[in-house]
Amino acid sequence: MGSYRLERVLGSGGMGVVYLGVQPQIGSRVAVKVFSLEGAADSTLVERFLLEARAVNTIRHENIINILDLGTLEGGRPYLVMEFLDGETLAEKLAARGALPLAELAAILGETLDALAAAHTHRFVHRDLKPENIWVTRGGHVKVLDFGLTKLLGNPFAPAMTRTGATMGTPFYMSPEQVTGAPVDERTDLYSVGVILYQAATGRRPFEAASLYELLELHVKAQPPSPRELRPELPAALEAVILRAIEKAPQRRFSSASELAAALRAACGVTPSLLG
Repeated sequence: MGSYRLERVLGSGGMGVVYLGVQPQIGSRVAVKVFSLEGAADSTLVERFLLEARAVNTIRHENIINILDLGTLEGGRPYLVMEFLDGETLAEKLAARGALPLAELAAILGETLDALAAAHTHRFVHRDLKPENIWVTRGGHVKVLDFGLTKLLGNPFAPAMTRTGATMGTPFYMSPEQVTGAPVDERTDLYSVGVILYQAATGRRPFEAASLYELLELHVKAQPPSPRELRPELPAALEAVILRAIEKAPQRRFSSASELAAALRAACGVTPSLLG
C-alpha cells in the first residue's frame, strides 16, 4: 500500500481493519486503517470516515492521534495512514488494574481534556469518548482516537451524519441529550469524560443494566452511587468534580474542557507541570 508493507492486523471494528504498516527501506512504522467493503458502499459511512481525517488535521494537537495520509484502494475503499502508537488503551488499563491512583487518573484524563479543549476550540465535538478511544503510550501520555463520529457545530453546510432513528455514541458513556436526541454541544463530551472519571476512580461504571433500554434510561433519570461509597479514600473534592461532570442537565456541568481539567487536577492535588 503505497510505500508501506502491511504486516499484521492491529485491530478491527465496524468500519474497517487497522494494520501495522512498515516502510521496508527505513523501517518506520505506521497504522493503516482500511475501510470495510460493506461500508464503502454507504456514502454516509464513507463521509464519516473521511471526516475523521479532516477533523484531526484541523485540530492538530499533541494529544490527538496524527493522521499522515489519506488514499483510496482499487475498488473504492478509502484508507487512512496514522502514526503508530505503542502502549495500551485506557480500557485495557482499567480492565487489568481497576481504579487508578489519583496522580495517574489526573494525568490521563487531564491530557484527554486538553485534547478535547483543542477540538472544541475548532467547534468539533467528539461524541464517542470511551476508554477504548483513549490511548496511553508507554511514556504515559494520551492520544485521543476515533473522531469518526465528530460533529462540527454551527456549520449549516456540514453533512448530516446521523441517520433517522440512529443513536450516536457508546451506551455506557452516552450523555442524556444523546439518548433523548436533544441538541449536543461540547458539554456532551464532558459528560462522557465524567463517566470515564467515575470508572477510573472507583473501578466501575456509574450505570450498569441488564438491557440497553434500562441503561439508557439510567443515563436520563438515575443518580449513580456516591463514588466515595465505592472508594472511601477519594477526596471529597474529586467526588464533587465527578458528579458535576455527569449532571443530567448540560448547563449544570462544567462549562468547558479546560475548566473540568483544572478542577480535576486541583482535586487530585497535581498541576500540569508535575505530570511530565
